[in-house]
Amino acid sequence: MGNIAPSVTSGGKNSGGGGGGSGGNNSKKPTKAKTVEKTDPKEKDDEIERYKEITEVLDDLNNELDEIGKLKDEAWGPSKIAAMDKELGKLNDIVQAQKTYINQIGQIDKNGIAIGGKLKVDQEAVRALGGVFDEFGRLTNYEELMGSLVDTWNSTQASLDSREQAYENSVANVANTEYAEGQEAQQWAAEDANDAEKEAIDKARDSADKAYEDGKKAIEQYMETLNLSEEA
Repeated sequence: MGNIAPSVTSGGKNSGGGGGGSGGNNSKKPTKAKTVEKTDPKEKDDEIERYKEITEVLDDLNNELDEIGKLKDEAWGPSKIAAMDKELGKLNDIVQAQKTYINQIGQIDKNGIAIGGKLKVDQEAVRALGGVFDEFGRLTNYEELMGSLVDTWNSTQASLDSREQAYENSVANVANTEYAEGQEAQQWAAEDANDAEKEAIDKARDSADKAYEDGKKAIEQYMETLNLSEEA
């Protein structure tokens, strides 16, 4: 179930806003400025490749080591000894860079607990979702976690579908109501209430989508980081 991408279609989501006209009054409803919602800021970690700098350092060091090896193969006498010394120094540089890389990733202790680096952060995020890990740090209830994310999303959407149907009924009711002269405020209040409800429903759908995607991403990120830890 790991790659399930939930989707929902609701006839009401794109339907018209809060109201129909009144039966006989021509009073104009005051126009209120729409409140602009703040855009969710991006997280830097989402845009910056993890370990980019240290992996580039390792690549450069390995390329330099290859060049030294070629020089060593072609050298003789003192020149060959000098090349061997350079090779040893470069190998030491690679070892230090590799240690830095491992520290950035993190490690798993004998109890399956992540120690340091991104691995610790990622494991804590999955544990908060209910993740259970074995002695190697491997996630043992992946299907259960993904199933829970999907069930929660589906349940939320079903509830919001019912709520949106009630909203559509209210919109139709306002549109079909004959408001008498002097009842403009009552009509506007009903329309405003409908508009507010539609906005709240849309926000709830967005929140449900985000919770699902964030949970899925956290699980996938941890598994990826754990693999890197095992390979490092």
